[in-house]
Amino acid sequence: MRPDASRLFAVALAAGLLLATGLAGWLLWNWLMPLFGLPRLGVLQFFGLAVLLQILLPGAVFRSTRQ
Repeated sequence: MRPDASRLFAVALAAGLLLATGLAGWLLWNWLMPLFGLPRLGVLQFFGLAVLLQILLPGAVFRSTRQ
């Protein structure tokens, strides 16, 4: 593959994975949280919440166990 094509493939793969995990988290939130009295979220609200949590709790999601 040409360097431009491989870079485009990598960007498309990263965007697809981000979208797939975001949609999975959004669906899980809207399925479980109304059981606890919390409101349903829109897609953009969920992505904003995920970004906010990543800023406030930077090591909580992607914490390495290696030392």
